[in-house]
Amino acid sequence: MATSQVDLTSISLRSELVLRGGNLTDPRAQESARAQYLLPNNHYHDLQVGLSCLFRSGATIDDLAQEGFYRNATLSVTIVQHLIDELAIIGCAPVLYVTPTLQYPDHHTLVFLRAGALEATLAQDVLDALARAMMVVKNPHQRKQ
Repeated sequence: MATSQVDLTSISLRSELVLRGGNLTDPRAQESARAQYLLPNNHYHDLQVGLSCLFRSGATIDDLAQEGFYRNATLSVTIVQHLIDELAIIGCAPVLYVTPTLQYPDHHTLVFLRAGALEATLAQDVLDALARAMMVVKNPHQRKQ
């Protein structure tokens, strides 16, 4: 069975959030994201690439940060419409797959299409668009080491 996608046309694009741990404008975080994009998904075998993130319709940054219980001091968050707009500048579109786990019921996997084809790697222009789309905020629920 194919992994289901979030229908980005059926949600409120101005209020929905996608959240990742860390500061995606930092080059080290970008390298980590690039490496993560290539890791196989052990739970959803039809997903060859993708970025881990949390998303839930109607959720707040606080809701998702609490669920994620990230150890990062900062979080990168975006509104779906802003993400779509920034990616469109470089001819890409986001696809958000529903990939819950026992620990993270709101877990999703974010992939990118360019001219309708899946991006097999996370190119620098996609990382730059992601960095422009993300707002970096302090993590209110930082997990202590």
